Amino acid sequence: MTSSPPLFLRFIALVLVIGAPAAHRAEAAEESATLTIRIEGATSRDGELSVGVFDSEKSFLRQPVRQQSLAVGEDLTAVVSFADMPYGQYAVSVTHDANGNGKFDRSLLGKPKKPYGMSNGAKGRFGPPKYRDARFEVTEPEVTITIRLE
Repeated sequence: MTSSPPLFLRFIALVLVIGAPAAHRAEAAEESATLTIRIEGATSRDGELSVGVFDSEKSFLRQPVRQQSLAVGEDLTAVVSFADMPYGQYAVSVTHDANGNGKFDRSLLGKPKKPYGMSNGAKGRFGPPKYRDARFEVTEPEVTITIRLE
């Protein structure tokens, strides 16, 4: 005669099998957000805005985890949203390619010729801004930031 596991062990196993996927789905839903970026300060409606979202110092200004190009609105502003962003730290870069050449034009001294902006208003000294200055936390289901182009 074989003995089966005690009833309470079978109950626990059943709860784990049924409840774990539901708990995982609820946890995943709670730990992702919609990141909305308001862009202000465009000087014309020409060209398009390029928005990049970065999740590490290593990827900053090189490899965005999310990106979007969009037109400048009639009021010289724009809004873009990224859904399903995992909670964590991010930095955002926005450039305005008003002349439509697809490049981030610089002067002979390396100063940007095109309007751009970073999260937290981060600015670089003798080079691009640092990730640590532009980063912010996404820890709520809805996060909105504003970036001013300069």
